[in-house]
Parts: sequence; C-alpha cells; structure tokens
Amino acid sequence: MEDNEQGILDVGSALKKYVRLQPPLLPPKQRELWVKAAAQPEEPARVASYRRLLRQLPVDNKATLGALIGHLYMIQMFSSQNRMTAQNLALVLVPTLFQDHHGDLVRLTRDLIIHHALLFLSPEEEVEEEQITAL
Repeated sequence: MEDNEQGILDVGSALKKYVRLQPPLLPPKQRELWVKAAAQPEEPARVASYRRLLRQLPVDNKATLGALIGHLYMIQMFSSQNRMTAQNLALVLVPTLFQDHHGDLVRLTRDLIIHHALLFLSPEEEVEEEQITAL
C-alpha cells in the first residue's frame, strides 16, 4: 500500500460510518417507490421517475443526498486512476446507504451518480426524455 492509500481508506471508512449513523436518506415510506423506479428497464424512464421522487424528498434529505452523490460523481470522474467507476462505487456503498444489497438499489445508486447533474443541478421543471441519453 502506498503512503497516501491508507489516508484514502480512512476517509472512505469515516464517510461510510457517518452515513450509517444518519437517518435514512430515502425515507422508509418512499423506499419501495425508489426500488420500483430503479427496476424500470428503460434508462430515460428511470431518470424521469427519480426526478419526480427527488421532488418528494424532504429538503434536508435531498440536499444531503445531492452532496453525497455529487462527491461520488467527482470520484468516478477519475475512475481511470482510482478504478472507482459509478458501478464500483454503487456496489461498495449500497450496503451502507440502504443496509441492503438489492440489485435495483445498486442500479439506483449507479444511476444517481451517473446522472448527478441532470438530477440534482438541473432546473426543477420536467426534462424531456430526449435529453436523457442512455449510456
């Protein structure tokens, strides 16, 4: 392990511990709606559902989720160096975020990371499906 790798692991562990100690970012009453949205086969439909569900989140939950996902988005931007793609980040963080490892929760987390700007930084009005491109 290189000198700076231990520091990175420590920061990652601290973030996961902090997230575990917080109330759920997706309220339990809404969680099934998020899972159903993630289970949709078409990416544009999933993203449109996520946008609707984000509007229903409490303000603090949406802000915290947006900040966390924004950080993960930046990490995956350097995946050629750190090997942390959106998929890898989702696989590592889903048990922490949701205390579960359901496949649709991995897809949800991956989608939130990949589409961070569209979901969290775009104006609130509905985005046309043509603007949501499949990867």
